[in-house]
Amino acid sequence: MGTKRAYSSDDASESSSKRGKVSEGHNQPGLVWFRSDLRTADNPALFHGSSWGSRTIALYIISPKEWKSHNLGPFKVDFILRNLKSLSKSLAERYKIPLVIKHSESAKHTRQLVVDVAKEYGVGHVFFNQEHEMNEATRDSKVREMLSESGIECSDYLDQCIVRPGMLCAQSSGKPYSKFTPFKNSWINLINSNWNDYMTSSPEPKSNDELVPSPSTVPDSLEGFELEDRKQKYWKAGEEEAHARLKQFCSKRADKYDDARNNAAQESGTSRISAYLASGVVSIRQCALELANETKSQSLPEGKAGKAVWATELAWREFYRHIMVTNPHVCKYEAYQPWTEKVIWNDNEEHFKAWCDGKTGIPIVDAGMRQLNETGYMHNRLRMITAMFLSKNLLLDWRKGEKYFSTHLIDADLASNNGGWQWSASTGTDAAPYFRIMNAVSQAKKVDPKGEYVKKWIPELRDLPTKSIHEPHAELPSAVFKKLNYPKPIVDLKKTRAAAIEAFKAAKDSADSN
Repeated sequence: MGTKRAYSSDDASESSSKRGKVSEGHNQPGLVWFRSDLRTADNPALFHGSSWGSRTIALYIISPKEWKSHNLGPFKVDFILRNLKSLSKSLAERYKIPLVIKHSESAKHTRQLVVDVAKEYGVGHVFFNQEHEMNEATRDSKVREMLSESGIECSDYLDQCIVRPGMLCAQSSGKPYSKFTPFKNSWINLINSNWNDYMTSSPEPKSNDELVPSPSTVPDSLEGFELEDRKQKYWKAGEEEAHARLKQFCSKRADKYDDARNNAAQESGTSRISAYLASGVVSIRQCALELANETKSQSLPEGKAGKAVWATELAWREFYRHIMVTNPHVCKYEAYQPWTEKVIWNDNEEHFKAWCDGKTGIPIVDAGMRQLNETGYMHNRLRMITAMFLSKNLLLDWRKGEKYFSTHLIDADLASNNGGWQWSASTGTDAAPYFRIMNAVSQAKKVDPKGEYVKKWIPELRDLPTKSIHEPHAELPSAVFKKLNYPKPIVDLKKTRAAAIEAFKAAKDSADSN
């Protein structure tokens, strides 16, 4: 299927810094450093760490300043804390493994804390799962060096992806894929042809003889990341909840995913697994395995039916990590396509605030933004609609919208969020062509034909008939519209579409002439 290796490595194995099986039976403790992998099942670092030494200690570092700099917000941080509590309880009760919590003041402090904790407990080997963002990869490289200088071994493991990012390349050029469809085809073919190599879960971790030291207390909240209690109800924490959602979706709803995912009002139409994937409460391998189990085969489904379409969504997640690793400049909020940096964006803070607050006068856009602000989540179709409205109709820099999403999404994930925004803004790889601009009203009639989604999130419009729900300003007499206490559209969709096309064309012409 056109698969070449980007580099020679043990691509299907876990560890990149320690080749082959890590030896067991050492007299020193092993330290497992948790990050975005808050689970006990299918956790390679936890399994290998618990198999190495005399006992196992788990570590998690809370670093609010780093989280702020990476645009994490209250929804994501609150979810992390609640899952940490669940993880700590599970580690202690099932495996007698204590979770030690440390608090960091900076990225430099985080690196030092790993070494300090290892020394404090006489650790001989540190284990962690890889993170692929540029800053995180740099941090891990420095931690390895610091541990080595202190005489402490270190092993890291592929975890966030089934196939190592950067491995799949186009047969014709030998370069990493930049288009999704050929990437997906090669990704599925590689996995299905080497099922046991890629889809064998990590075994259950081994238990300590006793729970020493005592687990740290996980804080209920952090200053600057407080979340109202009522907003926690939308997302229960813990592996048990994640697996219940996954199993229920794969067994009951995945068959209809291809159609159901297009109905914004149908909450059961999507998996609602993304928050658990983003914090590593469930692994992408577990998702793929559960899907395959439902098809009673050792292969990922292909085609256009429901389960196959959801497999494609898993491929999208891996594709954007592949792009992030092979094109690290996107981690610095740079456009994948350099010529689009020449687009002259508008600088209209009133428009941006209206978009953030869900008061643009375009009901489907406002409903999406209000759902995000209330729940930390937005239906994927609405993410595309709201992102394209901001980057094309408002012609505001896509990075403003990406940052806002990141600080409000409970499933905030740099690779997926950046990839989605650059797709909508026509600045990314395999993106929507700049001249193809979704009309928000036309899209609304497709994804919310009865107006149920809009009525749920915009109480001002709940009593309107379906025919008026998506364009109340145009459909209703002015006197009736004024009584709604709902804003009129802040822009004209047709005029702003034309202006966006002109702005992008001018940028392309400018880049081509240089």
